[in-house]
Amino acid sequence: MLSTIWDNSFLKDAISGIEDRLEGSDFSIRIFNAYDVTLGVNDENMEEKIYSLVNPLDYDGAFVACNTTGNKAGILRTLERLRKAGVPVVNLGSRVDGDAFVNVDYHRAIYRITEHLIKEHGCRRINYIGGTKTTQGSKMRLKGFLDCLSDNGIEAEKERMIQLNYIYEDGIEAYRIFKRKGVHLADAVVCANDNMALGYCDAASEDGFYCPKDFIITGFDGIVEAREYDPSITTVDPNWVNMGYIGADVLLKLIDRQNVEPENYSSERILYNSSCGCTNDLSDSRMEALAKLRRNQKNKQIDSNLRFFFQNVFGADNAEELLQRFVFFDNSVEIPEYAICVNSGIFDGVDYEPGNGYDDEMTLMYRGGIERFHLDSGVIPEQMKKYFKTDTLMLSPLYFSDLTFGYIIMQYTDKMLDFTRNGVFFSYISNALERLRLKMIIDKNNSDDKT
Repeated sequence: MLSTIWDNSFLKDAISGIEDRLEGSDFSIRIFNAYDVTLGVNDENMEEKIYSLVNPLDYDGAFVACNTTGNKAGILRTLERLRKAGVPVVNLGSRVDGDAFVNVDYHRAIYRITEHLIKEHGCRRINYIGGTKTTQGSKMRLKGFLDCLSDNGIEAEKERMIQLNYIYEDGIEAYRIFKRKGVHLADAVVCANDNMALGYCDAASEDGFYCPKDFIITGFDGIVEAREYDPSITTVDPNWVNMGYIGADVLLKLIDRQNVEPENYSSERILYNSSCGCTNDLSDSRMEALAKLRRNQKNKQIDSNLRFFFQNVFGADNAEELLQRFVFFDNSVEIPEYAICVNSGIFDGVDYEPGNGYDDEMTLMYRGGIERFHLDSGVIPEQMKKYFKTDTLMLSPLYFSDLTFGYIIMQYTDKMLDFTRNGVFFSYISNALERLRLKMIIDKNNSDDKT
């Protein structure tokens, strides 16, 4: 069995690559999923408690991706437990000392896209908008840009380079900074991601300047908004699927005790679009973007249905009634098969202290009813296994405020890695459980007072 620990919806492509490589094997996948919303909160609580459920003895290997989480402490503690147990680990998208890792070759990608601007479009005055200075990906991007300039006899000018934080507003700010320096209308602007490229274009348009007429611009990530922008942004498709595939291949070799390279890189794809004056990939990238937009529109309707669907959950007076109001199969919200696992004390009127985490005895709520089970027998209750149609399952935390009290096991689909849908779904379940917990505490206290 393979454990995957990560927190970012963009990695659904990596999961697809992992599944492709493992197809036909005897391995099953367990995804321990959380987001970066624990930033600024005591890392012993909240979402990162889900990582404490990883029992190294249950897994043959693990993938870890922690490069985008707001608080890595929970993941790093789990990594240490895996290492001590001798479980091989492959890091995806980030480097952690002592483990093999697979990443996009940001250096090569930015080098290639900069070289395209120089050799195909004759650009010599090139601005650079980078991301956060401290991350490995940002450092690789910047080095790729500088190496390309050097190899093509172009001197790097400090006033033409800036590093910010990868958001749309940073692109706007970069334009204003370059404008104050008088270098905002360079031959080309190389951006470390698409968001900043879009911000730069919008800021320039307010002054009446447009690409590619007044300047050329490129991005990175291949997001829908960049492909649908007018003009469509020349960008880099990181090919996360290939990263996942390579990562799975490396992990299988480690499980077989084969020697592997500590550093591994997946291949990227440059999408040459209108923002640099090219049209080679315009039709393909826009068709992909339109398909994604249609999916996004459908997802918005599903999210609306989901909120309406849970409105009737909050009136339950006991666990049995709550279970009746949880509908496990409903086409309007397209939620896959799932089960709710909560601390049994929630339904016993126990008032937990923050940071308690998970009980040894848990209560399982699923379409078969309500039953008790013990965590030492595994995080997937035996009675649930027959309901899942796939070997890839996702575990996500249930919590309220600073109290973690359970988790959900779900048959994995890439839709459920979307933060908006996932967040809405789990927050409503968490709120319903918290409301019932408080009601039962009040009822218990009232009963004790009467006696």
